[in-house]
Amino acid sequence: MGWRKLWVGSRIKLSYTRALIIAALNGELDKAEMGTTYFFGFKFPKTCKDVPTEILDPRNSWSDKTAYDAKAKKLS
Repeated sequence: MGWRKLWVGSRIKLSYTRALIIAALNGELDKAEMGTTYFFGFKFPKTCKDVPTEILDPRNSWSDKTAYDAKAKKLS
């Protein structure tokens, strides 16, 4: 199976990446409410200026949440 068959999501826009980096460097993310991924315990900001909230939770990048949960469980 090639890597293309494993690819589910897509990269986030560069402008969103920049906004996240700027927020981190300015200390804004230190004040943000954080979410936690279920299987890995990774923290992510629930909000960030100039970034759509729906892309901040990795689970939201999958249209099939059941498939995401199964893959995350397998990886963990």
